[in-house]
Amino acid sequence: MNKKEELKIVNKETFKRLVYEKSFEKYGKNIQARIKDRIDKELSMVCYNELSLYSFMIARQLVERAKNHGWTVGNRGSVASSLIAHLLGITQINPLEAHYYCPNCHNVEFHDEFSCGVDMEDKVCQCGTKFEKDGFTIPPETFFGKDGSKVVDIDYNFAHEYQK
Repeated sequence: MNKKEELKIVNKETFKRLVYEKSFEKYGKNIQARIKDRIDKELSMVCYNELSLYSFMIARQLVERAKNHGWTVGNRGSVASSLIAHLLGITQINPLEAHYYCPNCHNVEFHDEFSCGVDMEDKVCQCGTKFEKDGFTIPPETFFGKDGSKVVDIDYNFAHEYQK
């Protein structure tokens, strides 16, 4: 996708397609129901308020631009509870429950006995690739509000040289 197209991404269907493309990159085409349900729940909350959709796209573009210029972008606040924000690269925090995922074959194993994926033991997937450990068990309501009507608030920490 080129920059001109990216700036036009504002309609709900295109936004949903982008989120699912990013989820397929990480979790494969046959994403588990647990992941799909979380994505669908968040998408319904984002699409409930169009201002939220714009907030996500502007945030994505700002973070991408800063990273392309070599600047680290820190997020703070409740944005870490959004799987959509994670998939779009706005935050590095994955709010799903603790899980392993294979970057090679896209195998995913959830482990509810852990609240944080980084606490899990190292493990190798059935395909022989080392699993990535992920997930921090943060509910979407932390960011979107109980009924999903909260206007999203994405806070950043940009390097002072980049804030200009």
